[in-house]
Amino acid sequence: TAFNNLGPEELPVFAEDQIKHPETVIDTLTIGSGDFNHLKTGWEPRLSINYRLTDRSSLKMGYSRTYQYIHLFSNTVASLPTDLWRPSDPNLEPVSAHIFSLGYYRNFQANLFESSLEVFYKDIDNLIDFTNGTRVLLNPELVFNTLQGTAKAYGVEYMLRKTRGKLTGRLAYTYSRAKSKFESEIPGQSLNMGETFPANFDRPHDLNLFANFQLGRRWHTSLNFVYTTGRPISLPESSFRIGGAIGFADIFRNQFRVPDFHRLDWSVSLEGSNKKDRKWLTSWTFSIYNVYGRKNVFSVFINGEDGRPRQLSVLGAPFPSLALNIKLNHHE
Repeated sequence: TAFNNLGPEELPVFAEDQIKHPETVIDTLTIGSGDFNHLKTGWEPRLSINYRLTDRSSLKMGYSRTYQYIHLFSNTVASLPTDLWRPSDPNLEPVSAHIFSLGYYRNFQANLFESSLEVFYKDIDNLIDFTNGTRVLLNPELVFNTLQGTAKAYGVEYMLRKTRGKLTGRLAYTYSRAKSKFESEIPGQSLNMGETFPANFDRPHDLNLFANFQLGRRWHTSLNFVYTTGRPISLPESSFRIGGAIGFADIFRNQFRVPDFHRLDWSVSLEGSNKKDRKWLTSWTFSIYNVYGRKNVFSVFINGEDGRPRQLSVLGAPFPSLALNIKLNHHE
């Protein structure tokens, strides 16, 4: 793969072995309109092997190396239209990763059940993050706050699925870890004093259970349960008051977690007449999202008046809905 920017653009040149700061800029690299700007290349080999052990089981192995030349700059939980994308340049190396996987797949009882067990490992270089307190939106000096480090992710995934019968569904469980490290000999260019810490997407436990039961020829009901470990967050460990203002200290990256996330959804559906000569096929679905009203925490913030943490929940109550589905029945 190869990636190259086209001008016009002006890029700061920093003094070697110095913190990225306006005072350490020693020159400006000016790229003219239509001129190339710092070619980036990388080999991306891919290997996939599927070895059939028997007619019901197989072993799959895979390896790939990937490069990411365009980076998402965001420090929010959810994707927003204001998220900033920035291409690689002389001050921003592309993210690269080695990805390994090994899986065992087996079917049971004439393919009534399908199961798989897979392990994976990722080794990532030049991961993007920011210095503490960085404001991403409308920040003209974001280049001074950008850090690049390493990350490792590994885990095991298990899946069991029932494909036929009145009761169908699947069970999927994943245990995985994702850890980052931003270490530098330059003061101010490290996070958490250069120690390894959980990445933003580190959620060790992830459980998904879906079941569908055929009640009759036209009726069926389904359940969906989701459970995940709470995501890491950064909060101050101490606070102090000077006059009427509150200050915070001992802020380390991702040293806390929001409470675990879990939710149960339920639905029941009534299919319309399925005669072949009907031009339209209809069905009604009544569902309840978040059946037991779990107040899952979306984010945690510090109250500016008393310095205490507050939890924000979104959709923390049962939400019923009724839907009419209409599908064109195409036949000869």
